[in-house]
Amino acid sequence: MRIYILGDSFSDNIFEQSINDLNNNVQANDGIYRYIKLLRENNIEDPIHWSDYLKSWGHEIINLAQTGCSNYSIFDQFANIDSNIKIDDRIILNWTGLNRYNWIGKRGNNMIITGGSQPDYDTNIKTKILYDQTLYRMESVDNPHGHLRRSTVPFMNYLIQLHDKYKPIVWAPIAQHNVIFEKEKYFMWEIDNDFYKDIIPEHNLLTIEQETNGKIEDHHYGRYGNYYMAIVFDTILKYTDNINHDGYYIKDNHLIDLIVSNLQKNKCNF
Repeated sequence: MRIYILGDSFSDNIFEQSINDLNNNVQANDGIYRYIKLLRENNIEDPIHWSDYLKSWGHEIINLAQTGCSNYSIFDQFANIDSNIKIDDRIILNWTGLNRYNWIGKRGNNMIITGGSQPDYDTNIKTKILYDQTLYRMESVDNPHGHLRRSTVPFMNYLIQLHDKYKPIVWAPIAQHNVIFEKEKYFMWEIDNDFYKDIIPEHNLLTIEQETNGKIEDHHYGRYGNYYMAIVFDTILKYTDNINHDGYYIKDNHLIDLIVSNLQKNKCNF
């Protein structure tokens, strides 16, 4: 059994490049680089990505996730697996923000517009148009009658159903998206969801920003978030391996109890 990982930076192994840069004295200033550097300065071991935990626990991993991608890019990731996927393979996928979209440049190159504040928003009309589009897209998702909510979201769910035989695990690291997807088959809550609040002792330390007490403003998972996320995935993969599961993971009380038990029995020893 191979596990195909699809998604954005929450599934892409974001630690690899920064660890390599630090090991080779290459300077960088992004949040991940500064996080790992801070850990080393305090004699703390490098963080391990949840996909590497799964690998160390015996799973074969093929990671196709891309940092900064859109859901349209994730659609493309499906094309990269469908010609190679085997009947006993599995899929773990995180949907990214529906505000993101692809923009084609003059040379035919693909650019991902992710949103966020832009310094030239008030002075550059092109920036304003591109940025405003991300806001309109989120409004279209939040509004039950919005185009993205009525058309794109159903297509995303349909795409998952087409891969039903691979018993995918679907999650979204954006809390507001849980309302959209949590009633769908194969969905599981992200690790910082309130469901885990009284289960995980380090629930207030899951992200890099939380773990560093605000020294590094990065909302990706750090050591704790990746470790506990891996336990959730590992539990689902093993539990559903040899059974014909209906895919409604969060409605399966036995599975939920097993996840809670594994989280409680396998606490961090950082």
